[in-house]
Amino acid sequence: MNKTNTLLAILFCFSFLFSNGQKNVVVKINHLQSGQSFALDQVSQNNNGYDHKFKRLQYYLSNFSIVHDGGTETHLDSVWALVNANNQTEVDLGEINLSTVEEIKFGVGVEQEFNHVDPALFPVSHPLGPKSPSMHWGWSAGYRFAAVEGYGGSSVSNLFEFHALGDNNYFITTIDNLSIDESGNTITINLDADCDMILKDIDVRSGKIVHGSTGDAVNIMQNFQNNVFSPSTGTANVEEVSSFKLNVFPNPTYGVFNVSAPIQQFPLTLTLSDVTGKMVLNQIIQNPNSPINIEFSGLYIAQFTTSTGVQFVEKLIVK
Repeated sequence: MNKTNTLLAILFCFSFLFSNGQKNVVVKINHLQSGQSFALDQVSQNNNGYDHKFKRLQYYLSNFSIVHDGGTETHLDSVWALVNANNQTEVDLGEINLSTVEEIKFGVGVEQEFNHVDPALFPVSHPLGPKSPSMHWGWSAGYRFAAVEGYGGSSVSNLFEFHALGDNNYFITTIDNLSIDESGNTITINLDADCDMILKDIDVRSGKIVHGSTGDAVNIMQNFQNNVFSPSTGTANVEEVSSFKLNVFPNPTYGVFNVSAPIQQFPLTLTLSDVTGKMVLNQIIQNPNSPINIEFSGLYIAQFTTSTGVQFVEKLIVK
């Protein structure tokens, strides 16, 4: 090899070393209901329009893989997460030698290799350790992959419980076109989890109890695989867009809702439009104690304006 080729080879190696390096990879999951932040006892609807609210929503994540730098796949052994949707969810995947991230893969549940171990082998602090309420079904069946509990029906008072398990219901989810934040040596993969889609095509109006690996337990796990997770588009929380915070409640509403915001921001102009962009309501809101009455139902875009311009836009569901 001549001196020129040797120099080029050295420069290539340095280029590779500087373009790729150890990055700490974190997965952040933003749990949503009707486009808003998830909350226990918050009423929302599945794709069939059935009312429900959750009182417990926990599930396991495992078997993570990161596809990066033109198709290289790095599998991450010994990473499990027990997710409680009511808490902030960040899963630290550890350090990976990479430059760009293209896909993430993971299973909802516990992979077969570890699904039938004794939880007592792990400390209580470990995701696979003993939990209260229990996330383990027994020696033969293994862990509860997901515990989905709540109430449904017109009065949202009929109990449903889905405890889904079974090696045959362990599916791998692949997500690309990722939303990624990079700060220093940390790469954060931002995912949205649409919790209403866990109940996609599942009728809980009369309540339902399914504990096991068949029936709607299968549908729950397939929904986790296919319908729940997506690249984050940014939280749809009621947050400030410019200089103040505003809250619309209740949302969904049965025809009457209120708006809370700093008193100095009133009066506000409310413009309500349907999904086609047609304006259906234009109203001045004088103060936070002025309820707004709506005599029609559907999905609408509520835009609130002050003298300084548009301050806030929110999706509003009217039942």
